[in-house]
Amino acid sequence: MVDDEYNNTDGDNFDLLGLSPLRQKVDEIWDKIQEFSSLKEEICILWDVENVNPGEKSLFVEGLVEFVSGKGRITIAKAFGDWTKRSISKMATSLASNGFEMVHVSAPIKKKNTSDIEMITQGIEVALKYTHLSQFFLITGDSDFRSLVTALRRNGKYVFVIYDAKRLNEALLAAADDYIDYRQLLPGGTEDSDKDEIVVESKPSKIADKKAKQKLLQEAFSLLVECLNIMEEEKIPTKLATVKVRMKVLKPTFDEKKLGFKQWLKFIERAVDDNIIVLEGKKNEALLKLTSNQKTKTTVSSVPYKELIEVLKEFDNNKTPKFWRLSVVSPILKKKKFDYKKHGYKQFKQYLLDLQTRDIVEMKVDGITHWVKRIV
Repeated sequence: MVDDEYNNTDGDNFDLLGLSPLRQKVDEIWDKIQEFSSLKEEICILWDVENVNPGEKSLFVEGLVEFVSGKGRITIAKAFGDWTKRSISKMATSLASNGFEMVHVSAPIKKKNTSDIEMITQGIEVALKYTHLSQFFLITGDSDFRSLVTALRRNGKYVFVIYDAKRLNEALLAAADDYIDYRQLLPGGTEDSDKDEIVVESKPSKIADKKAKQKLLQEAFSLLVECLNIMEEEKIPTKLATVKVRMKVLKPTFDEKKLGFKQWLKFIERAVDDNIIVLEGKKNEALLKLTSNQKTKTTVSSVPYKELIEVLKEFDNNKTPKFWRLSVVSPILKKKKFDYKKHGYKQFKQYLLDLQTRDIVEMKVDGITHWVKRIV
C-alpha cells in the first residue's frame, strides 16, 4: 500500500511528499518547450536539381540541410528532375538519407520545362494545403520560377532562393526575400588562416579611419562599374533592383549600410554625385548608365587577383593549369603579404568563389576538400 501511495502522481500525494514546488517547476519548463515548438518556423524546400547541380562528390545536401535547419524545422523537402540521368542520379542516396522526396519528371525534348511546371504546381499546392508553412527555400536560378516566388510572397510566405551564379536570373532574385549562391553552403574549404585571431592593436585615429572608409567606398564604386559593364555586355537592363542583385552576386559581402548609407538609393545618389553613373528614364523605370569617362574603361575585376594568379602559375611552372588545394595556396599568398581580409573577406574560400564568378579561377570540391586552378 505504501508503494502504491508513493507511486500515485496526483496533486495530493505531491503535497504530502513536499514535491509541489518541483512539479510546478516541471510544468513551467514544459510550457516553455511547448511555446518554443509552436514558434519554430516550418519550412518547405523545393529543388530544381537539373538547374542547380553541385555534383555527387560535394557535400552540398548536408550543408544545405544544416543551413536551412538553422532557420527553422524542415517539414517538406522535394527534389525535381529526371532521375534516369546519370548527371543527377548519383545524388539520390544522399537526398534520400536526408529526408528528400525525389519527384521524377521525364520530359520529352520538345518540353524541356516540364520539370519546372511540376515544381511550380506542387509549390502552389503545398502552400495552399499546408498553411502553417512559413518559409520556402527554392533551389533554382530559372526565371520561370518568378511567378511562384511572387505568388508565395503574396500569401505571406518568406522566400529564400539558392542559385548557381553561372545560371541565374536577376529578376528572380530581386523578387525573393533573400538569396545565396549554393557554393556558399558547401562544407569545408576553411583554412587555418581563416580562423579568428585575437589581435591587440591601438584604436585607429580619425584620419586613418576616414581613409579606410573612403577606400571601401571606392572599392564599392569599382564593383558598381564592373557590374554595369558586365550587364551592358550581356544586354541585361540595368534597373535599380537588378543592379543591386548582380552586385551582391559578384560580391555577396556587399552591403551599402556598412558604407554608411541607410538605403540603396542613397548609395546610388552618391555615385551620381561623384560622376560615376547617371540615371536615364522615369524614376520607377530608370536605368543606371555609366558616365562617359567610365564607359571608356574595359571591364576590370573589382576584386584583386594578380598575386593569386602569380602563385598558381608558379605551382604550374607556367604550363597547363592544374587544380591545387586551398590549404597549399593560402600559406604562399600569406608569405607574399597578400591579405584578402583587407578586401572584405573573412574566408579564403569566399575570396576564391568571387573570382570564380568572374571566370578568373575554377574551383572543384571533393568531400570537404576544395581545389582551385587559374583560368586567366
